Amino acid sequence: MHFVPAASPPDPGVQLGRKINYLGYSLLKKVTLLLLVVAAVAIAAYSLRLPGSIDSVSPSGDSGRAEKETAIGTSSGPGPAESDAKRSSEAPVDHLVQSDQSVIDAYACPEPCPYPEYQRAQSPREAAWMARMGYPTIEELRLAEGLSGEALLELGRERSSSALMILGLEKKVAEQSGMTAILQAHELSIMASQTGSAYGLVAEARARIALYRREPESARAANQLGQAAVLIRMAAMLGDHQATLLGDDIPVHERLGISWSHAERTASLRFQRMERVPTFQLRRSMATPRPFPEALICEGVAPPFQC
Repeated sequence: MHFVPAASPPDPGVQLGRKINYLGYSLLKKVTLLLLVVAAVAIAAYSLRLPGSIDSVSPSGDSGRAEKETAIGTSSGPGPAESDAKRSSEAPVDHLVQSDQSVIDAYACPEPCPYPEYQRAQSPREAAWMARMGYPTIEELRLAEGLSGEALLELGRERSSSALMILGLEKKVAEQSGMTAILQAHELSIMASQTGSAYGLVAEARARIALYRREPESARAANQLGQAAVLIRMAAMLGDHQATLLGDDIPVHERLGISWSHAERTASLRFQRMERVPTFQLRRSMATPRPFPEALICEGVAPPFQC
């Protein structure tokens, strides 16, 4: 007959240690989760304060209305002079719209104009759309012609202008070669996602077409045109039908080699990835088609809704 020894009672010290370890692990998980939430909020807040971010222009395109109301004394804050000084030091200066006339003046380019149609506006509504979507003014385009990429980046930081920074990055692509230039071009996509600017996509498409022209025989040449097609489609998804004019810069014999269905699918995938960035998501949520001239719109409106 065999006797089974009775189990020894659990050691109170071991049990206490296990409980302490469990509580410590649970506390560590909660603290880690809290830190992740705080970090996510901080990143979102920082993104919204980037140059050209969504808070610099109102959804209606009249981003200067709040400034005008303060200036004429409709608010209960400080006087006009003090308010103007405060605004100049705090408010973003990235395409603030003060009136319809000032908007059209900023984006109007009398003929003969050296810039393509997608770089200029034909109506105040189109100009307001360009300002809201981060496009450079005619003055900024002229300024960019005489400055290096690094100088434009520095000026863009000083003026809090995402458009100047995008022009600076595009110039840096032109100043580089090989893989360095390709990596520099990718920074334009990063800028577009951080600021929500459609112009970053247009500038990168233009830069990649330029890379193809510089090295048409390289192994990466065809890929540059494929990437450009994707970026043109993404800009169109943000409402800029004029960006499709960039497709005319792709050589005819090369267009046949581009899988447009693949470009469409890739554009949609990249677009949804960029929407994970809060600033881009906000810009996307208020994106509207780039306005056509009023006369052209009115031609196709049926009664009784005609202009």
